[in-house]
Amino acid sequence: MKYLTDVLEDPDLNLKPDGDLKGVGPANRKNGIPDSDGLAPVITGATTCTNGELRLRVVRRMWNAMKRAFPKSALVEAAEVLLACLMRKEQLLMTEVARWALDEEGERERNSWMTLCVDTLRISGPEAMRVFWGCEEGASVSKMPGTWSWDWTKEFTNAVWKIAVEKWRDDEGDWESAVILLGVPFTDRLAWNLTSEDFNIWEELLGYTTGDALDHGVDSSTVLDSISSFVSSFQVPGTQSYLSIRLADLLLSHLDTPEMRIVPQNLVELVSETMRANYPPETKNKTVMRWLARSLMTLVEKCPTDFCPQILQALEDGIALWLADEYCAWEESELNYDVCAVDFHRSVPQVLNFYSSR
Repeated sequence: MKYLTDVLEDPDLNLKPDGDLKGVGPANRKNGIPDSDGLAPVITGATTCTNGELRLRVVRRMWNAMKRAFPKSALVEAAEVLLACLMRKEQLLMTEVARWALDEEGERERNSWMTLCVDTLRISGPEAMRVFWGCEEGASVSKMPGTWSWDWTKEFTNAVWKIAVEKWRDDEGDWESAVILLGVPFTDRLAWNLTSEDFNIWEELLGYTTGDALDHGVDSSTVLDSISSFVSSFQVPGTQSYLSIRLADLLLSHLDTPEMRIVPQNLVELVSETMRANYPPETKNKTVMRWLARSLMTLVEKCPTDFCPQILQALEDGIALWLADEYCAWEESELNYDVCAVDFHRSVPQVLNFYSSR
């Protein structure tokens, strides 16, 4: 591993072609890798690769050779060492253009860096994924000493997340780590203004994740519950009001309610917290809150009968707040059409039975 990390960390190493050598070999052969055979690739034509990108390409080839030579289980520690180096030296390996601008040249540099990061994350596992995104187990919602944090703009975070998702699916990464990728956009530390494209990418990743989990004997409700558990640790519902409501709706709408084998307790509690934190609704959020109301209605109507009391008990505070509508936030048309309060009582016998028995 020393040779790999040396290539990434040596501040004097310059792999860019030297014009005097007509595009052949490193510019400073004296800083070549010890014990190398002195061979260098012939580079023809103009190249716009930065030195950092060339370092990453060289290390990736070396890392791929190690992956071919050793079983995955033997590379876990090496993957963690390499990932830590990539994280520490991010600013050395990417130019300011790549870190702050979102043009084509910057995209290529980010791709090179993130591709190698994903390579190591696939081997090092879910806990490494948590560390990479600054979401270690037990850490607080906000930044605290001893936890990792990137100095990234929201736009850059979005760009890196998209690369990570694409590579994770292409490389068939594990579902447990994918859960963290699914939660990252909704954490208070890392949230950005998600676009329709971002939500589409998120749902595609969710489809991949539930499929991979099912291949390992884990049902979709467990995946959704795991996402809820992760996000709950790094989100205060209401801080990012639109995102917290949208996530609650997305999780409920993808829940295969009739096939549930256990109540997804983390998911239900996250929904209840979201309902309480976002009432009365901001005008800009009323549409997504109506979506959430419909998804909630579907959950109560279609869940197995034995689960209904437990679900309603977990949701009771949020439901009561919305039904009371102390601030008269809902118009009559919204109540009737979106099944928000009046129709909640009229259309769902389970709700009536639950409250009549209390």
